[in-house]
Amino acid sequence: MPAPQMTRRRALQTGLLTTTAVGLATAAPALAAPRLPSGSGELIDLGIAMESINVRLTGSGPDGEGGTNLYALSDGSPVTFSVISPETGERLFSWSLPDDSLAYGGGVYGIEGGAYFTARSGKATALNFYDHAAQTVTPITTSGTGKSIPNTMIRNVIPDGDTLYLCCYPRSEIYAFDLPTGEVREFGRASDNGGDYAWGFTKIDDVLYVGTGIGTGQLAAFDTASGERTEIELPRTPAQIAALGTAGPLLLVPLP
Repeated sequence: MPAPQMTRRRALQTGLLTTTAVGLATAAPALAAPRLPSGSGELIDLGIAMESINVRLTGSGPDGEGGTNLYALSDGSPVTFSVISPETGERLFSWSLPDDSLAYGGGVYGIEGGAYFTARSGKATALNFYDHAAQTVTPITTSGTGKSIPNTMIRNVIPDGDTLYLCCYPRSEIYAFDLPTGEVREFGRASDNGGDYAWGFTKIDDVLYVGTGIGTGQLAAFDTASGERTEIELPRTPAQIAALGTAGPLLLVPLP
């Protein structure tokens, strides 16, 4: 059953710090249009501009043995998850998703001794766990139509012991996934003004913080025990809250 929800506008006791990035516009001299050489119109092959593996997402985390692992997700069909030594650059482990319809890496979340990572298409997201000691990958869950997490995209994951907290889009929904049982708890939507995309996502103590928006952003908090939703007032309304950070008890909110 979805957790009961109430919406209240108030400032939370957790410290809230907002930062505003200010861009300075500078005038640049106008550039003359390039003069094209006359010729026969022959197409000349100048070669390949760059050759590289398409690694779009990376992460890191403790390997459980006192060291650190680097993680990389490469887009493609299939998506490939790789573990890399930060000392030598050696690839320690590699695994390709069996479902080649999931062509995009979603995110990597390192924990002690392993990492959770996601891959997605336009219709579903797969969540997996890499175990460093066993050198294995275990599927956790898949979101999408007809799944226990019905939202299409798992945007961010917060590992917290035996619980994974998930924020999703396109409905800015928040979930808790119980690892031992597979039970899914629904917290509901972070946005109540049509800002369907949940972007920033973090946790301080027993409170989840979610930044939303495309056009009109909101900052919401969810009590993980009661499921209560609280909207946090901001000094100005941003188009979106793309990321959230923490510094001890402070919540860091970048406002564009």
